[in-house]
Amino acid sequence: MKILIVEDEKNFCDLLELTLVQRLNAHVKIVDDMRNIQASAEKYLPDVILLDLGLGGEPNNSGFPVLRNFKRSARTKDIPVIIMTGNRNKEYLVQAFKAGINSYVLKPPEMDDLIERIKKIVQPK
Repeated sequence: MKILIVEDEKNFCDLLELTLVQRLNAHVKIVDDMRNIQASAEKYLPDVILLDLGLGGEPNNSGFPVLRNFKRSARTKDIPVIIMTGNRNKEYLVQAFKAGINSYVLKPPEMDDLIERIKKIVQPK
């Protein structure tokens, strides 16, 4: 299983990567540079994308434009996306589902929950 993590908090990325490798035997690629996200996704073609919707902490650098780009691209539009967010606002989550996410986890995620969501979304090939 190939997982792309789009997250700008290095310590959190390290924990996620370690957990996903150990628990799912996943191949993990981390992207934390806003300029290379789409190109990395199109080159790596993961089975699932874990996307931090609060990238950079700035409204203009949020994960929503990144998510929209994933869903507009012919190469990435069918890749499932799980967002990771600290925002518990219902309308925010509704917007995310309308933009095309498959699931979400609240940060910091309960790792067992995240693993189960990934397993449910990524069908064995």
